[in-house]
This record gives sequence, structure tokens and C-alpha cells, in this order.
Amino acid sequence: MRKIALAAIALGLFIGSPYIFHDAHAQQNQNVVVSEFLANGTLTSAQILALNTTPVTLIPAQGAGTVIVVDSFQAELVYGTITYTSGGIIAPYYGSAYSAALRAFAATCNAVVAASTSFCITTGIGLGDPSADYVNVPISLTVAANFASGDGTLKWWVKYHVLTGA
Repeated sequence: MRKIALAAIALGLFIGSPYIFHDAHAQQNQNVVVSEFLANGTLTSAQILALNTTPVTLIPAQGAGTVIVVDSFQAELVYGTITYTSGGIIAPYYGSAYSAALRAFAATCNAVVAASTSFCITTGIGLGDPSADYVNVPISLTVAANFASGDGTLKWWVKYHVLTGA
């Protein structure tokens, strides 16, 4: 029942921050505590070019009994002189490897393949495979294949909350 309670909160059925959700279906009284956070960073051109081979961890796993729920992902490509080609569309994923089923959003960010400085914002929750286990899993940035060329940098911001079973 705990996974169902965590999934219900992750799907946005309960709003507020911080808040406590009581799982009325559990045999024992269990609460889920929610905390909100913002993470940010910058990827170098070398990191972007190798995103499939070496995904970048945006948010490390938060420990036993926790689930990270990504609320929004924003990215700004600071264009260099060469457009990124052949890599695909970047997106945050649950885990540390590319898996279309574990993408954190239904929509993706196409900023990296632009031929100029560009910005994208992706919001809303899409946990991908509802049968997957999202407990104590990191959020990584990756693509379907490595980019063949490109030389800009990517600034990123992730707004997220962590569900912690009490």
C-alpha cells in the first residue's frame, strides 16, 4: 500500500508544501513527509556530448524510503559555434541510464539541438512506468544516443520534492 500512497502523491493528487499525507489504506498508521528543493548546475560541452555514455546525476538518491518527484526542469543552452547533432532530446530520467519508460516527464526539452542560445521549461509529473520502483533512485540527465558534434554549455534547474515515509 505504501507504493500506492507514494504514487498518489507523486501524481499530484495532494497539493501543499510541506505537508503530511496519511495513508488510510495501510494496516499501520504511516505518514509521508514532503520537502521541496531546487537544484541547478552547468554541463560542459564534453558532458553534453557524452550524455548517453555518461549520464549526469542531477539529484542523487535520497536514501531508503524516499522518492524524488520532479516538479519542473528548465534548461538554457548557451550556444557556442557548433550546433549539437544526432543525440536526441535531453530529459531527466529516474535511474542512471537512458530508458524511455523512466523519463521524469511526458514532454522533453529540445533546447540542446537549437542553433542559437535557447531556453526550455518542462513542468508536470510523468513518472513513466507506473510499475517501476522509484524508491531511493537518483534523477539523471541523459539522451538516447551521444551527440555527434556541438560545443555549447547547458545551464539547468530542477525543482523537486522528496517523499519520505515516516
